[in-house]
Amino acid sequence: MADGDAAGLEPRRAARRELSEALRSLLDVMARAPAEVSELRELAASVRGTAARWAALPEERPRENEMLAGMSDFRERGPIVGQANPIAPPARYWFDEAAGEARGEVCFGNAYEGGPGVVHGGFLSAVLDEVLGFTTIQSGKPGFTGELTVRYLGPTPIGRPLAIAARYEHSEGRRIYATGELRDGDRVTCRAEGLFISIDAERFAQMQREREERGGGSGRTD
Repeated sequence: MADGDAAGLEPRRAARRELSEALRSLLDVMARAPAEVSELRELAASVRGTAARWAALPEERPRENEMLAGMSDFRERGPIVGQANPIAPPARYWFDEAAGEARGEVCFGNAYEGGPGVVHGGFLSAVLDEVLGFTTIQSGKPGFTGELTVRYLGPTPIGRPLAIAARYEHSEGRRIYATGELRDGDRVTCRAEGLFISIDAERFAQMQREREERGGGSGRTD
């Protein structure tokens, strides 16, 4: 899901990406930073204040997508690929027409650490789910995950660039099959097989309407 560099983006989108990258840098060091208690509490108060001010603003409507309602800004907000989402690594991927598969890359920082020095398996599963879902577009219709099987073949290190590869295999009615893997250099660290269920454009439109009726928001009640 690669796109042009930030210099070619409209100012607000570029600024959101810049802020998200700064927040990723903070998340990367926050858990083990030997900061003073007063400094931590001061920062927490500042963050809460900013969140409260922004929560009072009307939600910005996503740009229209000619294919799928509500998905035009996914590369900005998505939890795996979102360049304007600070919890995203973010992963990047694209179709390699010559290879007939999706290719990509991701690097996990300290915020994603499970065992010492290695990426938590749940995040690896999420990246594979994301890129396998991306390949379902090749079936003619995108699909939602019905079943995902991940085999962990060895530890996946944090702080290293990992290669992503995934491919659409075949379809049976609404059932779409895809496979993929993550590599650390020449070593495959995990593989996945996915079953996806195709969803038509009207269902996406209905989901977007329901979201707008709920009003979006953080989902918090406090």
